[in-house]
Amino acid sequence: MDEAIALCRVSSKEQLDSNSLNLQGESVDAMADELKVKIVKKWAIQQSSKKGQNIKRKDLQEALVLCRKNKKIKYFLVDKVHRYMREMEMIFYFKVLFREQGVKLIFCDPGQRDLNEDTPEASLKLAQKAYDAEIANVERRDTALSRMSARVAAGYYPFNTHAGYKKTEAEDGLHIPDEPRFGLLQEGCRLIIYKQHTVSQAVKWMNENGYLTKGGKKLDINHFEEFIVDEYYCGFVKIDGPDWPDKVPGLHVPLLSKREHALLIAIIKKRNPRMRSIHNPEFPMANIIRHQECEGLGGYEKFAGHNHNPGKTRKGTQKALKPVYDCRDCRKRIGRDMTHENFSDYLESLVFIPDDKSFKHALLKVWKNQRGSNAQRLLVLNANKDVIDKKIRDTTVTYATESDEIVKSSLRKLLGEYNDELQQAETDIHEASNIDLESDDFVKFAFQQVDTMRDKWWKLNWNDKARGEQILFNGKIYVDNAAKVHTPNLSNIYTLGTNKKALSGMDNAHLVELVGTAPTSVSLTG
Repeated sequence: MDEAIALCRVSSKEQLDSNSLNLQGESVDAMADELKVKIVKKWAIQQSSKKGQNIKRKDLQEALVLCRKNKKIKYFLVDKVHRYMREMEMIFYFKVLFREQGVKLIFCDPGQRDLNEDTPEASLKLAQKAYDAEIANVERRDTALSRMSARVAAGYYPFNTHAGYKKTEAEDGLHIPDEPRFGLLQEGCRLIIYKQHTVSQAVKWMNENGYLTKGGKKLDINHFEEFIVDEYYCGFVKIDGPDWPDKVPGLHVPLLSKREHALLIAIIKKRNPRMRSIHNPEFPMANIIRHQECEGLGGYEKFAGHNHNPGKTRKGTQKALKPVYDCRDCRKRIGRDMTHENFSDYLESLVFIPDDKSFKHALLKVWKNQRGSNAQRLLVLNANKDVIDKKIRDTTVTYATESDEIVKSSLRKLLGEYNDELQQAETDIHEASNIDLESDDFVKFAFQQVDTMRDKWWKLNWNDKARGEQILFNGKIYVDNAAKVHTPNLSNIYTLGTNKKALSGMDNAHLVELVGTAPTSVSLTG
């Protein structure tokens, strides 16, 4: 008695749930009864058959091997062409391979049995059915890709969720933090970025604190390094491929900021094994203080802050981490606490010049030298306004006579830009007209602003410290190898207490220093 093999295939879970496999099974069983053959092997699978996926299909390879071994097999039964596959070229390719083994491909559906005849007409009809199956798959794919591409452009990620995230129960499928995974991943990453943990140490910490994958397993180091570098974790949605929107800001909550993510990637790739956060609150002077011995050598004389690992004791126990500042040029290391103490002492030694009248006179003199008189400034501002007025008039005339809609659109945009410039010019003129540089209130504000910045230095955030660096020290704060503080460009509105009397004979204009130098040696011993 001849034998047969049979294939029942679906490509999606929806088809699997719709009883399609059972219906195909009934179809091939009916054909086997008609042919009076026994089905010795039946594949009932969920398997994609789109173009490019069929050449190495496991079910077809297994079927060929079985046919080579069992010469009693004479038929390969399939319900319909598209259940066989949706790739025109491969349909004929595998048909020939099975024929070489003495096995005939049979389509069992009553509406396609004419394809089983050994005639040129049957081959042509099979080619048409194969073409229709492949085109339908392409159209379905393009439609699905178009819908998903639109969702990506809107900030959604339409595929499986990333580690640390889950989908909302709503239809939009937005990804949201999956606690506690999200929080543990976030803290683990920041241990690497800010606390100098190795990747291994951070992953161990996450596992010890209860991190489990969705499969219930502990986090693997290699897996963590593989998925965490995705830009998804700093708030972007990016799908590889030419037909997808490029790097769209996502609607999901980012695990890390863009800067933090860049630092993490650099550390993982071993390009930057040391923390380089310029805003770490534990090291408020990082990227503000400079190494005096490296001035002008490489351009990176600013210090970075981090917790130094001093190694282990003779007994093998871990020594406590030491907070330090490292020079980015020569890697000279100075203690953080000593540096802060010396700088605090230095700030305390600065004495504000109490003579309001002298300071006001000096302030006016410098400002007039730098910016011209207020009358001159108003003259310049009004001249700029007249230029903008002329541009608006000329453009309006051109706009009115221009017939081309594209050109008119450009002119309309240009008019809007000129109008913005005009409004800004009028605002500047109004403000300049109301400035009274000799106002006692203004001078009091200037004194209070600078003095408050000095007294509350350690409470300022990093950005305000950077502004204070410009106001108090004209942009340069140096420390030497012994952590002594040195500010060669100390603003002359301050002086050291010991030198206060020496300023009585100075030219008042130098009490306010925009460009200049303070006493050549201003330092404290740490």
